[in-house]
Amino acid sequence: MKKKEFIHDLTVKQVLGNHIAHIVVIEFQKRGVPHCHILIWIEHFDNTPRNIDIVISAEIQNKEYDPELDQLVLDKMIYGPCNEPETMYQYSCRKNHIDGPCQRNYPREFNSSTTLNEGCFPNYRRRGECKGRYAGTKNIDGNPNTYIDNQWVITYNPYLLRRYKSHINIE
Repeated sequence: MKKKEFIHDLTVKQVLGNHIAHIVVIEFQKRGVPHCHILIWIEHFDNTPRNIDIVISAEIQNKEYDPELDQLVLDKMIYGPCNEPETMYQYSCRKNHIDGPCQRNYPREFNSSTTLNEGCFPNYRRRGECKGRYAGTKNIDGNPNTYIDNQWVITYNPYLLRRYKSHINIE
């Protein structure tokens, strides 16, 4: 039902822009939990850092400005952290090389603004901590005070995260 409503938001409500086509693939994880990958074509999307920042965020929000969205980011859109010695073995990105880097490139670099690399792939804005504004704590493996900052945030769309209250990675 969520997938059907999500497709409706993309195609009819056009929450990401003028939708012209999409393709959906549903996969089942090891324990039978389904998830889907959706590729969306948006007509006339001007691929600039400013426009990308309007649609996609890779930051913990300002707690004073939007505490609900801040908590959703911390609950649904944090990867790992997979660099803690006690939990490294639990992450598939570390299974065969605990001493090496994360295969999914976390933690990501801080960036004061979104930039486009040579292949037009974005390096999303991930500002560093400014008096705690872009940081928080999360309960990970029984430690309720695990420090989290923007280096661990998975990219998301604020509207879709707030609407579905589910992990929805947007790139």
